[in-house]
Amino acid sequence: MSFNGSSCKGATNNCKFDLNAIQCVDKSVVYIYECVSSVAVYRFDLFAGEYKHKEIEGSVVIVGHEQQPIYSLLFMNSSNKFHRSEAITERMLISVQSPFLMYKNECNEIFCIWFRNEYECKRIAYRLKSLISMFTRNDKFVRNYEYKVRQFEKTANYGQSYPKRYRSKQFYGNRNLLNQNDQTY
Repeated sequence: MSFNGSSCKGATNNCKFDLNAIQCVDKSVVYIYECVSSVAVYRFDLFAGEYKHKEIEGSVVIVGHEQQPIYSLLFMNSSNKFHRSEAITERMLISVQSPFLMYKNECNEIFCIWFRNEYECKRIAYRLKSLISMFTRNDKFVRNYEYKVRQFEKTANYGQSYPKRYRSKQFYGNRNLLNQNDQTY
């Protein structure tokens, strides 16, 4: 993990990560949204009913990818070379109790991120919630669009939106709509 004195592309506040350094860990990263330099990660053990240290201490970075998953949390471990990436999806649940941010991922694992600064905790939580809400807004738009397409296909295809009497042979007769002598260009 290396730091650069200049701010990285797209990062807000005082992020000192270089995009090239993050791309050494994950080559598909194209954008950095937020970063915090000092966090610790804990995992909730369901059998013991308590949080256990995950051996990840260092920085957390919210990054954008050029492929799926589009957004992810990247934990840059300062104690060893093991880095963790967590996909940000619409199924991710977030709870904030400053200076702790708890989240539940798609695999129903519960993690807790401890921040040194409460402001950084709230800032990361706000960014995560906005990204997750963006997924749900897009899903509602897609579902609404798909519903409208299905409704259109039900009513507008093949003259089905017209009353049955207009689609019957009695209305059209037994003649073809286009005679062989008719030429259409």
